Amino acid sequence: QGTGTLNVGVFDWNGGTIGGGVSVTADNLTFDLTGKSDTMIGTANLTSTGFASWISDNNYAVNLNAGNVYTNQGAMSINTVGGSGWSGGTFNNTGNLNKINADTNTISAIFNNSGIVNVQAGTLRLAGGDGGGPTIEWFDISAGAALNFGGSFALNANSSVTGDGNVLFSAGTTSV
Repeated sequence: QGTGTLNVGVFDWNGGTIGGGVSVTADNLTFDLTGKSDTMIGTANLTSTGFASWISDNNYAVNLNAGNVYTNQGAMSINTVGGSGWSGGTFNNTGNLNKINADTNTISAIFNNSGIVNVQAGTLRLAGGDGGGPTIEWFDISAGAALNFGGSFALNANSSVTGDGNVLFSAGTTSV
C-alpha cells in the first residue's frame, strides 16, 4: 500500500493485492496462480525487465484494474494448465511473449505489442483489442497452435504473422 516505485530482483506474486499508486519493476517476475481459488487483483503498474512467467494449475485469472499497466520488456512464458486468463488494464509486450502450454489462454486486457509473440502450443486469444492502435504486431504461430484475434486490432503495415499455425478471427475488427 502506498505510492512510489519498488525495484526488486525477484518478485513472486502468488496472491493478494498490491495497493495504492505503487509501480513495481522486477528483473524476474512470476504470476503464480497454482492452487489458488481466487484471482489476483492489482492496483499497481508492473514491469518485468528480465524473465517473467505466468503459471497456474487451474482456470483462475490475473486481474488488473482499469488504468493499470503490465509491461513485459524481457522474455515472458505462459505455461498454465487449464484456461487461465488475464483481464483488466493494459498488457504491453515490448519483449518476447512465449505461449508454451497446450490449453487456451485469453488475454482480455488491452494488448499492445511491439515485441514478438510466439504461440508454440495451444491457442492464445487476444480478446481486449489494442485500445485503438495502430501498433506493430509480430506473431509467430507454430504448427498445431493458434492465434485468435477476439477483439479489434489496427495492425501497422509492417506487422507480420508467420508460421504454420492457424490465425482465427472470432470478434471485433482486425485491419491493416
